[in-house]
Parts: sequence; C-alpha cells; structure tokens
Amino acid sequence: MKLCVFALATILSICTVCAGDIKPATSDELIALVAKRNALTLVTPKPVKMPELIWTLCFRPPGPADKVHADHNPNGHYKVFVTDNGAAAMKNEKATFPVGAVIVKEKLMTKDAKDSVLFTGMLKREKNYNPDCGDWEFFLVSGDGKTVTERGMLKSCIVCHLDYSASDFVTKKYK
Repeated sequence: MKLCVFALATILSICTVCAGDIKPATSDELIALVAKRNALTLVTPKPVKMPELIWTLCFRPPGPADKVHADHNPNGHYKVFVTDNGAAAMKNEKATFPVGAVIVKEKLMTKDAKDSVLFTGMLKREKNYNPDCGDWEFFLVSGDGKTVTERGMLKSCIVCHLDYSASDFVTKKYK
C-alpha cells in the first residue's frame, strides 16, 4: 500500500492534469524526485562506468558552485533511475515512454563514491514540446540535489540523444 501511495504521488508530482492540460513538473518537484530517487525503479543494479568522452560532454563547464566537477574523469560512474510509469518502456527497446515519465542519472566520481557530483534527467513532455528529440525536456540538478541548474531543450543533451531515436531517444542498454 505504501509503495502504491508513493507511486501515485510521484506520478502526480511530475505532471498535474487540470482541465485536460498537462502541466510539467516544477523545478521544486524535480528536486524532490531526485531526493527520493532510491524509491524509484533502479535500472542499473550497480554503478556503470561512464566513458570519459561522455563524462566530459555530459558535464556543464564548472561554475563557482561546481568546483568538484572534473573536465576529464576516467573513473566516472553513474546510476539510472526511472519513475514507475516509465519502467516498462525502459525494459522494451522499441517502447515509447508515457508523458510524465522521468529518467534520472546520478553521476559519481568513482564506482564507490557516496556523494553525487551531478544529476541529469529527462522528463517526457506533451506532444510537440520537442519533436526533434521525442518531446523530452532535459534537466540538470546540482550534485547536492538542491538546485535545478538548467532545464529545457538543452542542445548539449539533444546532440547525444539523437543517436537513440529508435528507442525513444533514450539509452536503454547499460554495460
């Protein structure tokens, strides 16, 4: 029962339906989701090594609050989580995610790191929000999980995700 209540709360916190219009999650709702990521469906049972080039491309240039970020990190790892309403699509290579599904990638400096350095995420939006990239909104949350640092149709994210158009613009295979 507790899990069902959380799943319902998660879905409602990501997209609110009012008079037929879907309202996207607020930045505060995305931060809350990142904070409760361990209650989501864990896609990667263990942290996965991130190729150094992807690590570099996936990070924003360090700003004053981001001194911990490394431009190059041969030991970077990540974990992937998905909201319950996107779990089935994550398991099916050809499936399209439903509106409101959220994927969160937690980035770690090493496989055994306890602290996150950055969260990146994807929120499935309404039809025609971002038609060139499957109607996904991309977002970045600071490593402490307290600030959405960027969100929207982020070109740096889109460039990489275009390679995954056959799988709804999502990497669904993790090694």
